[in-house]
Amino acid sequence: MSQFRPALESFVEGQTDLPALQGELRADLSREPSLAPVLGALIENTYRQGRINGPAYLDLMEVVRSTTPPVIPPAPPAKAPEDEETRYRPSAVSVSDEEETKYRPGEKILADDQATALAPPEERPRTSGNSTGPNWDSLQAASSQARPWRPGDTVKERFILEDIIGKGGMGVVFRVRDLRKEEAQDRNPYAALKVLGEDFKRHPESLKALQREARKAQTLAHPNIVTVYDFDRDGANVYIVMELLEGQPLDRYIKGLEGVGLTMVKALPIVRGLCGALGYAHEHQVVHSDFKPANAFITKHGTIKVFDFGIARAAKRPDANADDTSAMTLFDPGTLGALTPAYASCEMIEGLEPDPRDDIYALGCVVYELLTCTHPFERKTAVQARDAKMKPKPIRGLTSRQWRALRRSLAFDRDARTPSIAKFLEEISPEKRSPALWGGIAAGVLVLGAVAALLVPDYLQRRREEALAGLIRTGTEESIQQALPGIEALPADARVTLLLDDNLRSALIGHFNSKIDSATDASKQRYDYPQAEAQLVELRKLFPDSQAVSQIGEALTTRKNDEIKRQSDRLDEYLSKGWLVDTQNADSVAGVLRIVAQIDPKHPLLIDPRLPSAYAEQAQIALRKEDVALAQSLTQAGLIVAPSDRTLKDLNDTVARELEAQRQATRMADLRRKLAGELSAATSLSAFDPVHEDLLLLQSAADDDAALTVARRRVEELLGNEIQTLSSRQSYDDAQALLARYADIVQPQFVDARRSAIDAARGQPSSNGGAEINRALDALLQTPAADDAWDIKVHSQLAKLSAYLSPQDSVIVSARQRAAEVHVTAATTLRSQGRLSEAERTLQQAKAFAPGLSAIAQEQQLLAQMRAEQDAKDREQKRLAELAALRQKLSDQATANDVAGATATLRDLRAGLPANDPFLSTAPKAIAGAYVRLAATAARNGRFDTAMSQIDRALELDRTNPQIVAAREEYSQQLAASSKQTPPAQAPTAAATPSSTAPAPAKTDPPSQTASQPAAQAPAQTAAATTPAASQAPTTACTPALAGYGTRSRGVCFDSLPTGGRGPELVVVPAGAGAAKPFAISRFEVSAGEFAAFCKASGKCGNTAAQADLPMTSIAASDAQNYVDWLSMTTGATYRLPTDAEWSYAASAPGGSTERDFNCVVEINGQKIRGFGLGSVRAGRPNSWGLYNLAGNAQEWAKNGDGWNARGGAFSDPISQCSPALTRAVGGAADAATGFRVVRDLR
Repeated sequence: MSQFRPALESFVEGQTDLPALQGELRADLSREPSLAPVLGALIENTYRQGRINGPAYLDLMEVVRSTTPPVIPPAPPAKAPEDEETRYRPSAVSVSDEEETKYRPGEKILADDQATALAPPEERPRTSGNSTGPNWDSLQAASSQARPWRPGDTVKERFILEDIIGKGGMGVVFRVRDLRKEEAQDRNPYAALKVLGEDFKRHPESLKALQREARKAQTLAHPNIVTVYDFDRDGANVYIVMELLEGQPLDRYIKGLEGVGLTMVKALPIVRGLCGALGYAHEHQVVHSDFKPANAFITKHGTIKVFDFGIARAAKRPDANADDTSAMTLFDPGTLGALTPAYASCEMIEGLEPDPRDDIYALGCVVYELLTCTHPFERKTAVQARDAKMKPKPIRGLTSRQWRALRRSLAFDRDARTPSIAKFLEEISPEKRSPALWGGIAAGVLVLGAVAALLVPDYLQRRREEALAGLIRTGTEESIQQALPGIEALPADARVTLLLDDNLRSALIGHFNSKIDSATDASKQRYDYPQAEAQLVELRKLFPDSQAVSQIGEALTTRKNDEIKRQSDRLDEYLSKGWLVDTQNADSVAGVLRIVAQIDPKHPLLIDPRLPSAYAEQAQIALRKEDVALAQSLTQAGLIVAPSDRTLKDLNDTVARELEAQRQATRMADLRRKLAGELSAATSLSAFDPVHEDLLLLQSAADDDAALTVARRRVEELLGNEIQTLSSRQSYDDAQALLARYADIVQPQFVDARRSAIDAARGQPSSNGGAEINRALDALLQTPAADDAWDIKVHSQLAKLSAYLSPQDSVIVSARQRAAEVHVTAATTLRSQGRLSEAERTLQQAKAFAPGLSAIAQEQQLLAQMRAEQDAKDREQKRLAELAALRQKLSDQATANDVAGATATLRDLRAGLPANDPFLSTAPKAIAGAYVRLAATAARNGRFDTAMSQIDRALELDRTNPQIVAAREEYSQQLAASSKQTPPAQAPTAAATPSSTAPAPAKTDPPSQTASQPAAQAPAQTAAATTPAASQAPTTACTPALAGYGTRSRGVCFDSLPTGGRGPELVVVPAGAGAAKPFAISRFEVSAGEFAAFCKASGKCGNTAAQADLPMTSIAASDAQNYVDWLSMTTGATYRLPTDAEWSYAASAPGGSTERDFNCVVEINGQKIRGFGLGSVRAGRPNSWGLYNLAGNAQEWAKNGDGWNARGGAFSDPISQCSPALTRAVGGAADAATGFRVVRDLR
């Protein structure tokens, strides 16, 4: 058993020192060398978590590398006859510096004007997207009929070759425009495309090797490594697509120094970038094998990039099987010009297998050139220099320690060479010093430095750096914040040197990490991720290649994605409950949107397409409940999200009308009090003049109002008396004018009767005919407003005009028709705006003027038609919104690595989308990406079996992704290596091997599965001597070796949950007539307690009220499916619900108990004595394979084709029927008597 793991924990807790920890590590590796990759992954993960510092990490990794036994390379092949010898073999031909980046003999080289000229349109190839094939052997034949690519050609209907940006021994490099990126509106659609030269086409094996290595290069994700996107062929041309760089190659940079090398301080940032790239590649078992200045690049931002890892070969893993050549490079690309002699080690030139120390030799040459502008051995090969006993000339300005480091890297013998990139960087970097404490006197140093600057500028610079270091070491937020501008103002080389100090790095990284955590502290309702990301940008400027900073960035991204997913789930929940605004509930959609806006102001959740209809529905409910204030809040919130939504605008009109009605109601209440009080006994008409307009308003709102009726009677009484008095004096015109003055607040019948009486007394109608009133009415009709105020005024003028003219008079009829037409026109306009409620109301107002107007009926018909269309449109829009929300939800779930949730969402989408919808093709790839990330996390934590399970799930979803295929190969190798660390437990002897028909001895523990004992031979245990289930102590790993031993404590297995605790306890059922291979199945029904853990972790269901040890019932089969999906996602294993055949087979174990102690209904003399309700999942006796409660208690779901069966009967079934054979066809709906158990596939 590994002693290093507990020792590492003791070291982290400060209970042991580094030398002791290194001793434990060496001891473990000495006992079991195959532990190297596993313990290396453990050290890497601990470092990434920030639990050990950089020096400790490097020292421990050095132990891993130095303790691992070296690979014995195969003997060099015998020299071939001269006519068979590869023409460009580096060991036989020396290539000059001028020739090293040019084409080899026989290649056609375009003149500069030809190289950049566009091919004529008729000659430009436009190849199809499916011309790539696996048969590399056909390239040479195809090559004879193809011309070289030129600028203007299109590759695979995707890449447009724009111009040539480089030529080298491998081929030509084009700057290309990626049409797919342009379609996606990528701001930078450009890439680099390298077309391999003719030499490669003549050797198909080299292309196969390059393809494998390019796939591996695609997995190298590091800021100092050029990203490789693809390796493919198009017809006869083979190409690699890479990241496009802006800047200059390192060889051109060195030439630009004009013979004056850099100081070590200025060269150090470049060296660190080169070391970062090579060191990362070596940790991933990739050796560059052609490292040189021309294969490194300095971007315009100063970042170092190393490329051409596509031709590098994988370093042989020390733990790999020497007989397994499946992952080895069988063809040596070095013989085709992929090796540059001036930078190749002796071993590479002599044909030995690549080793990370070969890259260290090349790195030493490059660093020497940076410092001197000359090659350490005058560009002779390492073999030539070794045979001539050449030595590099010492470099002035280096410390003796640095010179020793550089000279060691240039050793001709691998064993004498620096063992690792990390060690080389440590030795070549300036030694760490322990400066005095400057925190308390930083200000004084700066003042003294100002005086010293007059004499010694370098002295001032040193003092500034020391003062800044002192401020950082003080450790307070204020002091570090004060130091940051000074650090930024330092020259680049001085800044790099200052930040090499581990204490300063730790303090600064801790400072920024604290600010990032503070900005995103959800417990304090802080979600300022833009500010946190801005802090991360500043931190990356200081430490662009820091692994700790990368870890902080990854953690921030994960936290952000998780928070977005959490808010997305909350949004779904609150939408389903109708909690949209704060006044409805403290937890509401409004709160979610505020948080999302803080996290990402442009996130799609802020404009979720479901929101408009949700606001509209809740506003309508509020209006029906006469909660106008809530309806107003909802419509206003909805219009902020969707300002042009017609339904919401229509509802907003209704809300505005209701609010106006509420305001008027207050005014009318005052009027009613007056009418019931002082005005009820009024003795003159003038008493009603102050409330005349209010009476018109009340009349418009409620013509049958009781108070209004009483007031009208009083006005009519007083008005009748006045008119009679005036008529008795023959003052008919005055009488008629008085009638007109109050005609709009009395009944029309009263006006008609009095007008007729006045005309009869006069003997003829009035001579002026209400001319002044008619002019006022005409003016209103010529300036229509079609609002309530205009409507009241028109009705008032018509009423007054009726004091002079009969209602049937053509003048009045015409005026009424004109007023109705104004309203019809307004209704038409409102209908076109989608304000249908207002349009309907306006038509009602038109009817009040001219109910028989044909235009009103026509507009009503159009309005009803549009209402139907709008309702249908709203329903379709809601359906599409639900689907769009599901798309976004799946994206958020996949980004947050919630594969179970994303898979469930995909099922919902498949039910609602047509089969040819493009999203149904892209969504599985998004879920596959989540599985890839989960697999990478598992691998970093050393859980390679989980990584394999996750990557297999990814491959099922995205079978053509080469990166997934490459990752699976890598994890498979790591799993094979890690599996060697655990020796088999208690391999059975022949005498102890149980039979498939005879029961095993009662107290035999389950053996480990061996090749001589197939799973089918696992025993059928009897239950006679079993201990109670609750007292058993299960093992962990579920393997076929446990088949049939489920009644024994060591025959029970389970998977651990990352949140703590473990999944359901499982037993392994052996293969047999009912199962082609063994499978694991939960020995108990899934309990309410186990299901509650899923609810808590996923948030997909409410709290379960059932007792924890009772079976989980009253849930649908879809909920059970969500549970097994969650188990699969969290454990990395494959869980599912059992098929009917599997359930039957598991229940048919031989030699089980004959006692019918099932939880079913038992009656004696008509009295029920059993079967009152659900019992504990652990009650009863198991069958011989260890399964409980297969009859009675809760009947269990089993998959039957596309439907479900309920198996085994329930507590409510009579004991005479209770049996595992009892089968009911059910629909999968929730049922208080139906539960389930789970199946886990074995690898």
